[in-house]
Amino acid sequence: MTTFLEQQIETMRAHLEKLERRLQMQEEQDTFIPSIYVAKTGAGGIAALSGNTPGSGTVTLHRKDGNGDLAALTDGTGADITKTAYNLASTSVAGSTWVQLKQEITSGMLLVDFEDCG
Repeated sequence: MTTFLEQQIETMRAHLEKLERRLQMQEEQDTFIPSIYVAKTGAGGIAALSGNTPGSGTVTLHRKDGNGDLAALTDGTGADITKTAYNLASTSVAGSTWVQLKQEITSGMLLVDFEDCG
């Protein structure tokens, strides 16, 4: 029979493992990973959810530059930083569309939070 204290220790151990996975993901990157991103979809857009499988597509991450414009984030070589984003909606996201992405904390998966439908 498991005691209340043992249950609490197991719960804390599970939380610690999640935090350790998140820290490891951040350490594998050159810079800190924020929780929310601004991005533009590639020409193919992002597919819709199919059953239990999120749609996916490539996006280019952006930031606001010194002039107030959105500019692609670049790596040390000057290449645009692209990532795979996942769509949980039943409709696809069009190509070359601005999206906001949120990062799922345990896996690091980038999820489309909203898209510019205008």
